[in-house]
Amino acid sequence: MKTKFVYESQDIPGTDDKIWFDGNSKVAVGKPFADPTPNCFSLVSIDDCPYSTPICRSSCYTAGIKEFAPDTFAKYHLNSTTIRKYLGVDEKPILKAFTTHIQKNNIDFFRWHVSGDIFSGTYAKFIAQVCKASPDTTFWIYTRSFPWVHHITGIDNLTVNLSGDVDNIAECESTTNNNPGTRVCYMSTDGSVPEWLSNASVIFPDYNLRGRDLDTPTDAPWWNTLTQEQKRMVCPPDFFGQSENIRCGPCTKCIDQPKELVQISKL
Repeated sequence: MKTKFVYESQDIPGTDDKIWFDGNSKVAVGKPFADPTPNCFSLVSIDDCPYSTPICRSSCYTAGIKEFAPDTFAKYHLNSTTIRKYLGVDEKPILKAFTTHIQKNNIDFFRWHVSGDIFSGTYAKFIAQVCKASPDTTFWIYTRSFPWVHHITGIDNLTVNLSGDVDNIAECESTTNNNPGTRVCYMSTDGSVPEWLSNASVIFPDYNLRGRDLDTPTDAPWWNTLTQEQKRMVCPPDFFGQSENIRCGPCTKCIDQPKELVQISKL
């Protein structure tokens, strides 16, 4: 079944502005694969990713969106421009837009940034506001903006995943050590995996390492280099492919807040 993408605009009360929310079958937690809900807020890739690395830029799945999906890029660009108009000036109207959208659509799980990242400390503080204003919703985020992570940690309904790769792994390790409750999500491009990753971490294989195109995905050479514990840390939708049962939701590796020595269930 093909992944479906959805979008919905939300007016910012008292203004002529609006923002866009997006979603897709993979991340529509609690909703059917064929009928996802727009449960994400996204920005522009790379331009809104101040701490992107050479590795992640070369592997970014939304880097070419301006060319292959210009309508989607326009929505992300509008979000990027509009949110900056309110941050640190008058955040109440745009905060209301977020909470209205979440309540109107009964969104139980919300992901920050299918595209883009935390671009300032002020924005990080705003993310924290949205999460606290919607306590019945579980939020999750992936970020390389390590200097601002402290603004979004310690929030009961926000899971913070630190995106690491070979280019930023030292900073990633330091950040997770200094911010208890964060999880490392490591993107492997060459097949290597840091030995120090805890079993609460998640491993994302780059395109060349995935087994989703094989009749038997576990025949992929890279898979067979991993230990049994590392195999349990691999993102199932990325490695095996997406379906009703293999996507965010049935898998909660990135959604549940990490705890030390958590036992991750076998695939």
